[in-house]
Amino acid sequence: MAKDMSLMGHLEELRLRIIKIVLALIIAASVCYAFFDELLKIILIPLGNQKLVYLTVTEPFIARFKLGFMAALVVCLPIIIYQVLAFLAPGLDRREKKYLFFSVLLIVPLFTCGAVFGYYVVLPVGIKWLLAQSGPHLKQNLTVSNYISFSLLFLLSFGLTFETPVIVWMLSKLNIVTHKTLLRNWRIALVSILFIAAFITPDWSPVTMMLVAAPAFVLYFLGIILARFF
Repeated sequence: MAKDMSLMGHLEELRLRIIKIVLALIIAASVCYAFFDELLKIILIPLGNQKLVYLTVTEPFIARFKLGFMAALVVCLPIIIYQVLAFLAPGLDRREKKYLFFSVLLIVPLFTCGAVFGYYVVLPVGIKWLLAQSGPHLKQNLTVSNYISFSLLFLLSFGLTFETPVIVWMLSKLNIVTHKTLLRNWRIALVSILFIAAFITPDWSPVTMMLVAAPAFVLYFLGIILARFF
């Protein structure tokens, strides 16, 4: 996106980059759709020996499409980020480009770490606690579509939570807040993190909430350190 490009030129470039993202998603989703059974086995591991059912004729297809599309989003994340940055970069100055480049180096690894942490540490604990609430009078019939939505949105929330250092660092570098202000208001940040942790965890147990809040709070201070020294 050149600074001297006309409005129609900007819109045309935006259209082309959106088309590239959509094509990448379609290709990746098609491949992931074909490997539905393998992907389903992976997300079923935190569920243990529980079996899933479907209640409508269309639910198996919807489940395949949903899992394939969400997996494609993860696979195409670097492509999406690249296309967005390639569109924005020509309109930024040298300092802003440097900050943008540094943030990109952190976005994908942090998101991956968050999703992996949620998958291995928090999701099994949360599912076990939630299923234990059924008691002796309720029978578990978990539908495949609902479980896919629940688990993938949960992992997505964890991936986004682990972007805290990048958000904090960018806020500081864009002069929206200073690292001193962030450090001085750590109590407000702690309350906010606890509130968000309670919202995104699959259950309301204090143990699970702390498993979410503790790394997020550490990442908040990591963001302050990055803002101070980089």
